[in-house]
Amino acid sequence: MYRTRLQSICANFAIQSPSLRITKFANISQKGVDEDDAKKGEISLIVNNINQYQLPDNAWREDFGDEARCKVFKARLGARLIVNSAGGVLENAGLCLHRNFGFPFIPGSAIKGIARHAGWCDWNDEEDDTEKGRKALAIAEIFGYPTNDDCLDMYLGKAIGKEVKKTGKVCFFEAFPTGRAETEIDILNVHHRKYYAGNIDAALDNENPNLCYFPTVKAGTEFCFRVLRLKNLSDENFNLAVKWLKAGLSINGIGAKTAAGYGWFDIPEDKTDISIDESFLKDLGDTYLKEGKPRTEALKKDYKKGKIIIDTDERKRAFCQFLSRYKIKIGGEWQDGINRMFKEFGERYEDD
Repeated sequence: MYRTRLQSICANFAIQSPSLRITKFANISQKGVDEDDAKKGEISLIVNNINQYQLPDNAWREDFGDEARCKVFKARLGARLIVNSAGGVLENAGLCLHRNFGFPFIPGSAIKGIARHAGWCDWNDEEDDTEKGRKALAIAEIFGYPTNDDCLDMYLGKAIGKEVKKTGKVCFFEAFPTGRAETEIDILNVHHRKYYAGNIDAALDNENPNLCYFPTVKAGTEFCFRVLRLKNLSDENFNLAVKWLKAGLSINGIGAKTAAGYGWFDIPEDKTDISIDESFLKDLGDTYLKEGKPRTEALKKDYKKGKIIIDTDERKRAFCQFLSRYKIKIGGEWQDGINRMFKEFGERYEDD
């Protein structure tokens, strides 16, 4: 009865706040409409509402003092972005939206998390004992100690002391879009739901897929990132914090479904040294990715036969990013050559 009255009241008003609609109210119980279609329709309304918001130029301050104290850089989404997908009233269909203005943004906690993970990767891959110890202490100074990683905390405990607690000396602000942040609907088809629910013993081909619609930030959207140093932080460690953040954005990605290629950024200012061959990267994706799964064996075979021509620094780095982004497992004869590429360009390969 309460739900019916609420729907009746809301029907008389135009709900203009996308953040309220996605977090507080969703009307999917429409008479005579299939549940999946109703959910898609509701998300379409939310997406269209978000896309109406246009941020004016210089809406957010890009300077928090001199460049030595605050680093500001822009990065462009190379794929769709999903942040806070579990935060809405519709299951796995949430999106992190500004409470007052309705546009998508990336929380500072998420940005700090991927920077810290990139720092941990750098520390974990370091083979020189002296440099490994320096990077561990830098992580503690930048992000705080304990780090909540058992292996790293055990390593740091010998140098800092297990009972000591330290606060991080770098502030990672929210990342806001620099202009219009358009959103669009994405879909995930869950096949064999009866089988996964335990209702049948075998996964048959006579089941209808469970259509899961969810909103995403469109690829190509540009965000502005701000990193602020606090007192008594060395220049070296501040530069490391910025370096780790950029590595986390461009290699690991941010948000949900990063293993499937979501959430990675392209940082234009880093292309002054070594650019990314975008056409080469796209060709790899079109050729060797089918339904989000890498055709690893075909990639290895064509690489060994010389069909994949990597003749420039741009293509070398693009190839490394392709392998890392899609977690393509490498091995055998070609691994030494790939490892040399990763080491040459300061990238990190993750093998799940």
